[in-house]
Amino acid sequence: MIDRQAIKQAGRSAFLTSYWKCFLAALLLGLVMGSNSGPSGTSLTYATTSYGSQAAGGADILISPSLAAAMLSAAIMVFLVGIFIQIFVLQPIEAGVRRFYLLNRDHGKDTNFGEVLFAFNNSYLNIVKTLFLQNLFIFLWSLLFVIPGIVKFYSYRMVPYILSEKPDLSWQDALSYSEEMMEGHKWECFVYDLSFIGWYILSSVTVGLVGIFYVDPYKAACDAELYTVIRDMHFNQPHNYAGASGYGSEDQGIWNG
Repeated sequence: MIDRQAIKQAGRSAFLTSYWKCFLAALLLGLVMGSNSGPSGTSLTYATTSYGSQAAGGADILISPSLAAAMLSAAIMVFLVGIFIQIFVLQPIEAGVRRFYLLNRDHGKDTNFGEVLFAFNNSYLNIVKTLFLQNLFIFLWSLLFVIPGIVKFYSYRMVPYILSEKPDLSWQDALSYSEEMMEGHKWECFVYDLSFIGWYILSSVTVGLVGIFYVDPYKAACDAELYTVIRDMHFNQPHNYAGASGYGSEDQGIWNG
């Protein structure tokens, strides 16, 4: 079993050691996570008649078929550009941000913030493909019902971290490793996520300020700690926070191979 309290203590310590870098990394991560729902847009409703259509303000506005087609084409183009940015820019940044938080555990304020761009210089296309397939599979499972999608989300939760350490892994191995790691831990991780609900409520009360300046980087640092605990347990390797030893000796496990 994972020790949530120990994970949070270690995450908080790592986060506060390098506050401003963690803060900036969390802003990037928030951008990535916020865009996962897809590009935002507006809904256009109109009705054409020989005399025009009645606008909300009471004015008559005539929208010609050619103008409507141009507006639809522009909306499609914006959507496609948003998808392109999501797949080829934002998702690789997530792997880099996850790597930054992993390294911050050991190096603190000396951690190079440039690690957030790690994916762009290390097996970029492989990382892009793997993260795209991860999200695609979660989406397809979600179509079955909500619960299967949630289960698959937790099964693949560790993929960005795995890629941040092993960018050359095939997409099959990256997803398989994550599923193996999360076997027996999905419910624990769900409860772990719920344990931050008080912070989220406080963040909403402060119009997001507490979230931006504290909760988001704190949670990201704790998530990195959670990953390393589960990884080290699974691959039978030692862990370096108090009370978490006993996961194996230095010469055991395969992750450092």
